[in-house]
Amino acid sequence: MANNDDERTPEEWREILRHGLRTPEENLDGNRRQRRRARAAHHHQARKDTAEWISDQRRREPIRPIGAALVVALILALGAGARWLWPDLNGTTHHPGAAPASTAPSAVSQASAPADTTSPTASPSGSPSPANLADHDQVVQSALRLYLTRDPMADRNHRASVERAAAYLEPALAANLVGNNDPGFDKLNSQSANARVTAVQVGPADPNLPVDNPLRVWRKAVVSLDVKGYTETTQTTTVQVEVTNDGAGEWRVSRILGL
Repeated sequence: MANNDDERTPEEWREILRHGLRTPEENLDGNRRQRRRARAAHHHQARKDTAEWISDQRRREPIRPIGAALVVALILALGAGARWLWPDLNGTTHHPGAAPASTAPSAVSQASAPADTTSPTASPSGSPSPANLADHDQVVQSALRLYLTRDPMADRNHRASVERAAAYLEPALAANLVGNNDPGFDKLNSQSANARVTAVQVGPADPNLPVDNPLRVWRKAVVSLDVKGYTETTQTTTVQVEVTNDGAGEWRVSRILGL
């Protein structure tokens, strides 16, 4: 058997381990209990020595060829991933999937492009030019026609209808309408419906309201609407409207009761 531990064969090591677990003859003296304790102590020490030797051999054992190949492959994969995730590392600024930067349009293309005259907040039923603000009845008709014509799917909220009618409303009334919920709009929205005003009849206000004067009048308006949603219906809304004069001959709606 070879004396150098590094040159022993696996069969030789198995023979050493097999003999190493045998209890030496000098430990077999004494009674039965003493011999059992001696054998147990010897086996424990032999297992401990064997474990220490195996750990030492594993620390001294060089890396195997297949292990080296795996380490090299892992390093190459990490390098390729780094170049893909951070392309600036190799001196370029290209990003995968990025579209090339567009060049600035030439002066000729800018000059030939038609001007965009549409408003970014244009609604399906855009506000026409203001009617004659000198006629308070006409102001009531126009304001209610624009405010009560609604399409929640297109308008998103009732602010759009307020903006369409804003030319016929006092600023304080427009701000109040925008700042408060509109039950009529919410009902249309819950029913996935839209409403279109078909007629507005304007007449004298109810007798319990103040009498007319040169700067303020009250009018009663009956509004007919076509409502289209799950079903198509015709509805009628009656409101009392206050119209005030700015002193320069222009009338605007300042209050609406009954919405």
